[in-house]
Amino acid sequence: MKSLEYFLLLFENYLEGLAYAKNSVVNIVHQMKDFAAYARENGKDDVTEIKPEDITAFIAYIRRKITNRGREFSPETVVRIVSSLRHFFRFLYRNDYILANPMGEFTTDIKANQNRKEIFTLNEMGAFLDSIDTGRDNGLRNRAIFELMYSSGLRISEVVKLDMTDVDLNERILLVREGKGGKDRFVPFSEVAAAFIRKYIETDRKRRFRLHNAESRQNVPSPMPHRMRENTSTDEAALFIGIRGRMKTQMIRIFFRAYREASGITRKGLTPHSIRHSCATHLLEAGADVRYVQELLGHECIETTVKYTHLMIESLKRVYKTYHPRENEYFEEIDEEYLSQIKKLKEEIIKRREINRRYGR
Repeated sequence: MKSLEYFLLLFENYLEGLAYAKNSVVNIVHQMKDFAAYARENGKDDVTEIKPEDITAFIAYIRRKITNRGREFSPETVVRIVSSLRHFFRFLYRNDYILANPMGEFTTDIKANQNRKEIFTLNEMGAFLDSIDTGRDNGLRNRAIFELMYSSGLRISEVVKLDMTDVDLNERILLVREGKGGKDRFVPFSEVAAAFIRKYIETDRKRRFRLHNAESRQNVPSPMPHRMRENTSTDEAALFIGIRGRMKTQMIRIFFRAYREASGITRKGLTPHSIRHSCATHLLEAGADVRYVQELLGHECIETTVKYTHLMIESLKRVYKTYHPRENEYFEEIDEEYLSQIKKLKEEIIKRREINRRYGR
C-alpha cells in the first residue's frame, strides 16, 4: 500500500507538468498535505479508503480550525481548499489510482466573497504615484516599479523577474518571462515609465552596485538585520535590485502600503494587484479594445478580460450617481451640454453591455 504522501508527490509532478505557477503548486500541495495529515490521524492513509464522508469531515474541521494568526479560515480559503481536493482526486481517478472519486458528487454551501475588485480612480492613481518621493532612498527605483506596473498591468511576480535584457527603453517594449501559466509575452510601457526606469538605471542602480562591490572588497557585513535583507546574493542581471540583490515581492508590498498611506487613500480592499485591475479598467474607459487589453494582461481567455468591463460600468454608475441632478441634493436646469453627457454615458453603457453579451458574460 502506497501512502498519501507518495500520491501527493505524483500530483505535484503532474501540476508542474501543466506549467502551473510555482507559488500555485506550493499552495495546492501544502493544502493537500494538511488533508493527508488529517486523514492519517483518522486512520485513512490509503487513498482507496477515502470516502465522501471523510471529505465532509475534513471541510468541517477546516472551518473550525484557528490559524496561526488566531483567526478562522476565510470562506475564500476554504473554497480554494475544496477546489484543490477536487483536482487531486480527479487526478487519482483519471489515472486509475482509485476506483471511485469521493469528490464526484461533493457539494458545499460555502460561498466565497464575490465583491467586486477594488480599483484606483484616476485621481487616486495619480496621488499614489506622486506620493513616491524620488529624492529619498529607494524612491526612484520604487517610482519606476509602480509606474511600470500601472503602465503595463504587470503582476508583482512579473516585475521582480525582469532582467535588464528584457527591457528595450528605445522601443518601450519589455518581455515578461514565464507569466501566469508559464507563458512569455511582450508588452509596451509608457514614456513616463521609461523616463523613470532610465533615470533609475543611470543613477540609483549603478550606485547600488558600486556600494555592494566596495562592501565586498572590504568584507564589511551589512548593517541591515538579516530578517530585513531583500536577498542574500547580488544578481547583476536583475532590473530592480535591493540591498542584496533582486527585489522580492514582499518588499514591494511593504512599499505599496507605505505609499498608499502617504497618499491619503484609506479605502479598504486596495492591494498591489489593484494597480493591474486599474490599468485594465482605465484602458477600457478610454476606449481601448478588449482584445488589446487581453493581450496586454496575458489572459488566455477573453472572458477573463471582459470581467473588467463590469468594473468600468460600476465606475460609470458612480459618476452618474454623483452628478445626476436627481441623484443628489444639487439641482440645476437641464441644458444641452448635460443632455450630451448623458447621451455619451448611455452609449458607453450600451457598448460595454454588448461586449459582455458577445462573450457570454
